[in-house]
Order: sequence, then structure tokens, then C-alpha cells
Amino acid sequence: MTTIKSNTVLPLLWLASCGMLIANFYYSENTTANNATFTLFLLLLTVTVGWHYRLKMPQPEQQPSEPIATHVDEVEKVENSVILLLGPYAAKWFNDPEAKDSTRFSSNAVWIFIPSPEALKRRLDYIAEFHPSAQIVGFFPFLPDVYETDAVLISQLNKWQNTFSGLSLRAPLSCVFAIYAQLSNQRLSHDSNNAYWTGNINFARDTEISLAQAFPQLNQQLELQGFLGKKFSPQRHALGQSLFDWLNESGIAQTLQTLFQATSLRLTDVILTDNGKGFIRHGAWAAWLESTFGVLPGLGASLSLPPLPEVINTQNHG
Repeated sequence: MTTIKSNTVLPLLWLASCGMLIANFYYSENTTANNATFTLFLLLLTVTVGWHYRLKMPQPEQQPSEPIATHVDEVEKVENSVILLLGPYAAKWFNDPEAKDSTRFSSNAVWIFIPSPEALKRRLDYIAEFHPSAQIVGFFPFLPDVYETDAVLISQLNKWQNTFSGLSLRAPLSCVFAIYAQLSNQRLSHDSNNAYWTGNINFARDTEISLAQAFPQLNQQLELQGFLGKKFSPQRHALGQSLFDWLNESGIAQTLQTLFQATSLRLTDVILTDNGKGFIRHGAWAAWLESTFGVLPGLGASLSLPPLPEVINTQNHG
């Protein structure tokens, strides 16, 4: 079946009208034929003019209501999950200096760098006033090879604690402690960050825990991964256990536990990433590994922002 487009109908009508007009002149001596052709000419002319103005009328714009609604839903989901970046590592390693502000968007959440106690209080007050339904959690990253020695590392943690210990919040801020270390030689082709996470940020977890509880639990998870037959899991488990041993033996774990107890942060979870890219230099933990086992972890080829974990917020699915 042949279909005629609307933009081709108008020329055809004009041609038909002109044809009737010519026929009218041809039958000018025959009154009956002349009247018939002239009547058809007028009819076609009327239809043609009507069609012409129909095409000229502005068509109502189609409103993309569904895509807009979907976009709004996504924005609301992001704004409903707020993660505040805290600690002595956040400023240099998790805050993009080329960004216009201290905000990042990842994993259906907004990540905001907090440089000072005053900034933390202002941010919490702002969220309470303008986004009261938002859920908030602190994120305290820990990079064991940033500082050269255990003593320098502990000093930086104490300095941050002293700065934030005077801040009093209406309620303690739930906080996730995240350890970044290269624990294996695994390379993930599907993940440009090459990060293997044990744990995630789950807003439903709000029970306070201690590092003494969390480290054995993480070690058990690493061990279970080995039982499941994953190729790099034994290596990850062995170095993970060594990492926990170093944190305990060096006094860093105790320093961290004191930090959470002395500030308005409530430790609710500890997670670990095997950052396969490696760090750009060897530091305190690498020095301990070398002195204890005679091995050094690999170095990263370039400097980049550390990867961020998966975020789970069941409120977004309600």
C-alpha cells in the first residue's frame, strides 16, 4: 500500500486545481462541462487553501515528561545519600584540585570533602534545613603508605583528632573506615580503577563497632574468598592478615580507636580495598613488609584519585 506524506499532498492539490482551471477554459463553450469543471476547481482550491494553512499551524511540542521524571528521580536518589570525606588523607588524595568545588558524584551518592570542624558543622546544619530526608555517613579513608614511618602516620592522626575533638554535634556521625592497600597482583579488565572491595557503604548499618571487632571479621571474609576458589584470594588473605598485624603491632589501630572515641564520629563499619594499581611510593606499611618478610608491594605507574566503594541505601528503593 502506497503512503503519501503530508508535505507532498499540498503540491498535488495545487496541480489538480490548476488542471481544473485549464479544463474550465477548454470547455468554455459547453455550459454544463464548464460549470462542472469550475465547481471542481473551486472545491479543489478550497481544499488546497485549507491544507496549506493546516500545515502552517504551529504543532504543539511533545513534552518529554517521562525522561524528565526519570532524571528527577535520579537526582533525588543522589541527594538522598550524602557521604562526608573525613580524615588527614581526604584533602590531598580524595579532593580533586581541578574541581570547582569539593563535591564528587559516584555510586548514586554525593561525596563532599570536609576540611575542618566548622565546615562539618555548617554542612550538617545545611543538610538538616534544606534536605532533612537525606541520609548522611562519614567516610574516613586510610592509606598505609602515604607517610614514610609509623611515627609520622600516628602523628598525623593525632593532629586531626585534636582538631576535631572539640566539635560537639547534636548526634554522633556514623562513619565508615576504609583501608586502601595493594594486597594482590590481580588486574580487573572490567574496572579501570582495578579495585577489589571487601565490604561497602551501607546506610542501614548504624551499630557502633570497634577495630578490634572489625579486623577479625574482615580477615574471615578474606579467608572465605580463598575457600571459594578465587584465584588471587590466598594472596589477598595473606597480605590482609599481615596488614592487620602491622596496624596492631605499630599502635596505629589503638590510635585510630582513640580518634573515633574522642570525636563525634561513631565507627559503624570497616571496609578494605585491594587496590591493584598500587601506590606511587613505598611508605610505613611497605617498610614493615620489607623488614618482616623481605618483600615490597608494587608501585603504581601514575597518581590518580583513589576508587570509591559501592553505596547501598535502601531508602532510595522505597
